Amino acid sequence: MATDVRHCGVLFIDVAGSTALRAQIGDAGAAERLRRLLDVLTELVRAHHGQVLKSDGDDLLCLFSRGTEAAADVAEAAISAQRAARGAGLGLYAGLHVGPVTLIEVLGRTDVDGLAVNYAARLHKLTPGVPGSIFLAQDAVNALPAYLRDHTRLFGNRHLKGIGDARVYTLDWDDRLTVAATQMAGRLTAIHSALLLKHAGGTLLLRAGDPPLLAGRSKSQCAIVFEDPDLLVSSRHVQILHQHGGWYAKDVSRNGTWLLNGATGDAVRLLNNETLMPRSGSLHIGREPKQDPDRRFRLEFELTGA
Repeated sequence: MATDVRHCGVLFIDVAGSTALRAQIGDAGAAERLRRLLDVLTELVRAHHGQVLKSDGDDLLCLFSRGTEAAADVAEAAISAQRAARGAGLGLYAGLHVGPVTLIEVLGRTDVDGLAVNYAARLHKLTPGVPGSIFLAQDAVNALPAYLRDHTRLFGNRHLKGIGDARVYTLDWDDRLTVAATQMAGRLTAIHSALLLKHAGGTLLLRAGDPPLLAGRSKSQCAIVFEDPDLLVSSRHVQILHQHGGWYAKDVSRNGTWLLNGATGDAVRLLNNETLMPRSGSLHIGREPKQDPDRRFRLEFELTGA
């Protein structure tokens, strides 16, 4: 056994929803679709000067060891991977870190160990059931070149198992959201830095920089809980978060979320996608507005500067 310590970027990526995909199109069809995406992801990693060290069905452990370029390599690879997954109609979990990594050669096979590996592993599934983010900790943000550091956003402090408390960020990768936010960011950041939520007579104020909020049936995982005997509301149904200078609703449910614009009265259905929230309106959880005359499954919102 031989060991080698290098300064590297480490990336964990994991395809989300593989079990649901198998249920939808069968084992053979799902396996082929996943294989095609993993082949694309492997080529993208290589194109960014990295290598895939491990793959366990629908995930990849990737290493980037180009010295001072490792941070940029791993971040750009993560962005490319998320875009490729979206193009394939699939979601992706991703976490990265930068630091010393111990490479271990055992019987001709390379394995890795070290704090950077542990960070990336803990971060990549920080939000189970809600893929689409690229998570990284403060040290990795500090290592990024300025053009990438400018695209990081504070997610919040998190306790990572086996590591301790960490200041966690996300790395922007969706050009469509970034362009939309650029047009509004100055106004929204200054005027609408908070979001007031109202449900069942109670109110909750979210501020920019707060962790994302989940609403759904799960009393242990959701800050806003909807009791639903018909089970049209998922355990984790909709996520509300501040990103790209605005407030977004991100549906992660089986049956969808309807967003009603308070100014225009227009309603749009979200199903496993997200949208920028208008200044006021309501989210209708698991049902169209007309199917909820008692407003039991209605979550009102209003952007505010409070």
